[in-house]
Order: sequence, then C-alpha cells, then structure tokens
Amino acid sequence: MIKCPKCGSELAPGVISCPKCGVRFQSPVQSTPTQPVNNPKPQQQVPQSIPPQQPIKNDEPLVKSMEPEKTKKNNKGLLIVIAIILILGIVLFLYLNNESKKKRTNTNNQVFEYKEIVTNGYKLKIKKDWYIVEGNGNVIIKDVNSDLIIRLSNYKTSFQNYSKDRIETYLNNRDDIDNQEISELKIGNFETILVNANIKEKDDKTYNADYYYLKAGDNMIIGATIIYLKDNARNDNQQLIKNILQDISYSDDGLKATQETNNYANTFGLYGNILTSSNNN
Repeated sequence: MIKCPKCGSELAPGVISCPKCGVRFQSPVQSTPTQPVNNPKPQQQVPQSIPPQQPIKNDEPLVKSMEPEKTKKNNKGLLIVIAIILILGIVLFLYLNNESKKKRTNTNNQVFEYKEIVTNGYKLKIKKDWYIVEGNGNVIIKDVNSDLIIRLSNYKTSFQNYSKDRIETYLNNRDDIDNQEISELKIGNFETILVNANIKEKDDKTYNADYYYLKAGDNMIIGATIIYLKDNARNDNQQLIKNILQDISYSDDGLKATQETNNYANTFGLYGNILTSSNNN
C-alpha cells in the first residue's frame, strides 16, 4: 500500500491527491511503488600495486656495462696514435739532424756535404768530392779542383813542449820561409797552434801553407799541413778546414799492422826476398 508522503494516509491506486490532507501528486498513484533503479556506479578498478623498483637513471646500468670498455678501447687507440707520432718525430729529427751535420758552411756561406773516412788510424769527415791517397803511413787528402793538398800526421809528444816563441825562433832560422804568422786558437775541443807561412820549394816555386798542431791528449799531437795551390784557396777554404779538424780523431789501432810488420820484419821480408831473387836469376 502506498502512503501519502505528507500525512502518511494510505492511498488508493489511481488517485492524484491525498483524500485526507489534499496534497496533489504529479501523476496518479500506482498500485505498486516504482522502485528507483539504483544503477550502481561502476567500481573503478584499482590497479594492482606494482612492487617498487629501483629507478633507472639515464640508462645507468647500460652505461656502466658498456662505457668503460668503449673508453678503454678509445684510450688504447689514442695511445697507439701518440706513440706512432712520437716515433716518427724522433726518426725525422734524427734524420734531419744527421743531414744537417753532413753539411758545413765555409767563409763564403757555401754549403757542402761531407763523407766520413777512417784511414791509418785517423777518423774524420771531409768534403764529399775529396779523395784520399795513402801509403807508408802517410795520409794525403786532395780535392778534385786541385785547390789544396792536406797531409795528416801525428806525434807522440807533449803539447806543452811547443810554444809560439819556440816555433818562431825555429822559423826565423830558415831561409826558405817568410811571412810567417803564428797564432793560438781553439778548434772544437782542441787547443791549437796555427802557423801560416810562405814556403819555397826546390823548383823555386813558393806556396802558402797552414800548419795546424792540435792537442789530442797529454802526450799526442795531431798535425795537419795544408798547401794552397791557388791564390784564393786559403780564403775560400780556411773555415772549411777548421770544421773538418774539429771532428778529427786518431787511434793507435790504425798502426798495429805497421808495428807487427816491424816486429817480424825478417820473417815477413822473406816472401819478397824470394820473389826478388827469382827475378834476378
């Protein structure tokens, strides 16, 4: 039974107002009340909770696993490149340094190349176009233009035994020498006495010559005599000669064969004597 919502009286089906209190209804009363349809709101599905995970920051695990190896490879490659560059630089430096040492400049700023020679105990550098004539312990150096002749010599004596005064006294007693000049100088590491003079030869020709006395040790003098065959040869070659002499060295090893020959002169000499006697017969 439906009751009036105002007074609570029971209402017959189909009435449009309450017979007791007179309240009017918007529509006739139905026999059974219309139950409002409760549309339950769809329940929101609560997402299942995800267990917390460690946040990934900028692919940190990936970077940590790959970058060190990549960095090591890059560093290794860089070190190899640097090593190659250093090696090439050293090789180039040594080559250029060696080439520069092969070139010397004379007083006329002319550059020439040299060659290193070892002969009769002497070790020195001479111009590339010069040549050696040697025999009986003598070493003669000549140039292709015939501007000069050099003779090397050595003496086992103290450098202190020779002074400018002593040399000058000796030269003044020679009739075949004039215009002599004596000077003391340093050539490389050698204390040096230089004598320049005009020398008259047996054919009455006069040559200008330099005599270098180099202190090569406490009891060793290396000598170099340079005869200039042309008028301007000394001016053109004097600095060149000094450059050559500053690198000269001498060793007694070069004379070992001569010493051995002298020690066994008769034994070695028999070979030649047999040939001589056979030819005479």
